[in-house]
Formats: sequence, C-alpha cells, structure tokens
Amino acid sequence: EFIYFHGTSDRTVPYEGGRSLGLIFIGAQATTYAFAKAFGFNGAQIADGDGVEVQSGVTKYEYNGASRVVHYKLEGMGHNAFDALYRDFVQDLIKTTIEGSSANPSTPSQSPSTPPSS
Repeated sequence: EFIYFHGTSDRTVPYEGGRSLGLIFIGAQATTYAFAKAFGFNGAQIADGDGVEVQSGVTKYEYNGASRVVHYKLEGMGHNAFDALYRDFVQDLIKTTIEGSSANPSTPSQSPSTPPSS
C-alpha cells in the first residue's frame, strides 16, 4: 500500500508540478498515477474533480491495482504533512492504516489467523 499526502500550497515541491530547487517536478496527481501504474493499476488517471472529499479540504484519489495507491490532496497546506491545518487527519489516518480499525485504539488489531481471546 502506498499513501501520498501533498499540500496544494507546497512551494518546495509544487502541487501542480514545475520548477523548484533547481529541478522540474511532475504534479502530484501525475505522480500518484505513475505509482499506481507501477503497482499494477490498468485504468485511466482519476480526474481532479473526480476525487472524493473525505473531510473539508481533503480530497482522496484511490487506485486499486496489485497494490492500493492513495493520494490525499490537502487544500492550502504547504510542504509539511504534519502542518497544524491537517495534523490530526494525517496522524489518525497513518495510525489507522498501520494498526487497523479498532473500537479501542489502544488495543492492537488481531491478525485473521489469530483466534479471538475469550
């Protein structure tokens, strides 16, 4: 699984691509699509307007090939995924992705081969 966060106000690595730091970058959406293709996705690139808003200012673009590739577009955020603007969202998403969903976040998820304890 590949998760990619990118702020639309990033001036270090511009969201839409372009020149910075003496390099030329491709845009965030094209970057995500390139990773999706590399990980086995065979469909078309998701158009900017076809992303799914998961909370105010956060749009999700998800590709499912051999591996899942997900890009989160963060409106107004610069070059810091832990910027106060979206810090809670990013931290919660990373924690949920690593630990799995659970009613009690302090309890680690059980793997499917582990029988539930009684």
